[in-house]
Amino acid sequence: FSRLARLVKLARVRKAWTSMHVLTEQLISPTVQIGLRLLRLLLMVLVINHYVACGWYAVAVFSEDDRVWTDDFDNLDSMGLYVAALHWSLTQFSPATQDIVAANAVERIFSVFVIIAAMGLLSSLISSMSGYTTEMRAMNASRLALETDLRNFLVTRRVSKELGARIRGFVRTSTEKFKRLQHEADLPILKRMPVRLQVRLHTELYMPVITTSTVFSHMYRENRTVLIKACHLTFKEHSVPPNFDIFVDDSVSTHAMFTVSGLLSYTQASRNLYDRMHDMSFMVARTTIRGDAPIRDTLRSSVGKHRKSTVVQQEDTTQVESDVWLAEMTLWSEWKHCGMLMSDTVADLILMDPDEFFKVCVAHGGKTALLLQRIAVLAVSLVHDLEYSGIKITDLGFEANEWSDIFRRAERLCNSPRKCY
Repeated sequence: FSRLARLVKLARVRKAWTSMHVLTEQLISPTVQIGLRLLRLLLMVLVINHYVACGWYAVAVFSEDDRVWTDDFDNLDSMGLYVAALHWSLTQFSPATQDIVAANAVERIFSVFVIIAAMGLLSSLISSMSGYTTEMRAMNASRLALETDLRNFLVTRRVSKELGARIRGFVRTSTEKFKRLQHEADLPILKRMPVRLQVRLHTELYMPVITTSTVFSHMYRENRTVLIKACHLTFKEHSVPPNFDIFVDDSVSTHAMFTVSGLLSYTQASRNLYDRMHDMSFMVARTTIRGDAPIRDTLRSSVGKHRKSTVVQQEDTTQVESDVWLAEMTLWSEWKHCGMLMSDTVADLILMDPDEFFKVCVAHGGKTALLLQRIAVLAVSLVHDLEYSGIKITDLGFEANEWSDIFRRAERLCNSPRKCY
C-alpha cells in the first residue's frame, strides 16, 4: 500500500509539472520562455557542481592517505572548505583557474573522471546556450528590420516628430507578442482530424457562444442541427492588441462579433444616422431562400445587443465587456457600422461569417430556413421603425425581449396557412 501511495504521489507531481509547463507556454512571452530555459540550464549546472563539490570534499575527509587537498586550507572551517570545493568543481566545467590540486592518487582519479564528464557537459551547455541565443536573435530580427525601415521612411518623407512618435509607438505595440487565447488556427494538425471530430470540437467550442444569442437560444431545442452546422462552418477566433481599431464608422460590416475577453470602447458617430448615411443605397436582407423573392427595406445601419442599456444619449463612448454580441444584425442584412470599436486591452473575439451562415441556411432548407428568413425580415423592419422614430441605432443593438418578440412573430408567420412576405 505504501508503494502504491508513492506511485500516486509521483503521478501527481508529474501531472502538476506538465500543467505548469502548459500554463507557462500559454501565459509567458517567447522571449521570457527562452530566458527561463537558460536559467534552468544554469541551475542544473549549479546543482551538478554542488554534488561534485560534495564528492571532492568527501574524498579528502574519508581519505586514508597522509596528504589530502584540504591540508593547504587548515585555516578554513567546514563552510569555507565547501566553498573551496565548489570553486574547484566549477573550474572543471569552465576555462577558469584555481589553486587547488590533487594531493594523492585517489584525488587524481576522481579529478580525471570529473574532467571527462565536464568535457561532455560543457560542450552540451555551450551548444544549448548558443541555440537559445540564436533563437532569441531570430525572433527579434524581423522586428528590428521593421523598425529600421520605418525610421528611414519617416525621415525621408519628413513626417513630423509628434506623428512619427505615435506611429512608432503603434508599430512597437502591434508587433510585440501579446498574451491571448490559443486559437484553433495555431494548431494546423487539427485541420487533419476526421470531420466528425472537427464537428464535435466546434460544437463544444461555439455552441455555448451561439446560444447566448436570444434567437439561436430559442432555436436550440427544435433546430439543433442547423446550429451544429453553423458552429462547424461559420465561426473563427480573432485576437487584437490594445489600442486597435476593430471597425470604424461607415465601414461595411463583414462579421458578427462575440466578445470573449478584454475591454472594448464603442464610440457612436456624432452625426445623425440619417444625415450620415444619406448617400447609402437601400440595403437588401439576406432572405432569398429556396425560391422566395428578395425582400427589400430601407435599412441604413447595423445593430447588436442591449440597445437601451448601452446606448447613452449624453456620452458617445460605451465600455463593452465580455459575453456581448456586436453587429449581430450582420447575420440578417447588409449594412455599414455606425460607430467605432477600439480595444482598450488585449481582446479575444469570436467572429461569425454571415455569408457562410447564409449558405448553411440555404443548404438546410425547410421550415428552419423559412423561419430564419422571417426573422431577417422582421429584424430589418424593426430597425427601420426605430430609425424613423428618432431612436439612435448602434452596433450594440437590440434587447433580449425584442429578439424574443421577433422570434415569436416569425414562428407565427411560418405556421400561418397564408404565405406572407
